[in-house]
Amino acid sequence: MNSTQDAEQFVRQWLAMLDTKAPVEAFLKYLPDGDFEQWSYPETEIKNVEHLKAFFAQAWGMIEQQTNAVTRLDANPVAGGRFQVEADAQWSATTVQGQSLSRALHYSLTVGPGASTHDPSGVYPKVYRYKMTRP
Repeated sequence: MNSTQDAEQFVRQWLAMLDTKAPVEAFLKYLPDGDFEQWSYPETEIKNVEHLKAFFAQAWGMIEQQTNAVTRLDANPVAGGRFQVEADAQWSATTVQGQSLSRALHYSLTVGPGASTHDPSGVYPKVYRYKMTRP
């Protein structure tokens, strides 16, 4: 990841993975080892990969399909070769019970280089901080 454009493209790819309900294993190459610096949703703080796996299993079990339509995306360089990316999206979903949901969401991610157990060569960017809020 060498530019703000790379960081923005990464976040678009990340949201597309969420939209397709990619298995949590697909996300592992993008995550650092150990406890997360920050990973939060409005009702939940996620501590590490094992906690994230349990959260995704529950969330994917409740949602039939979902879409994050990006309305704003902005990336800026920060220390350590990282980028701070802010994204607004209109989220819509259908639950497994057939209920339609829609709401505005804000994503804040700090992404940058790094190696991990699932990416020992450090080929893929890592998500160091992740926060999803409802504006």
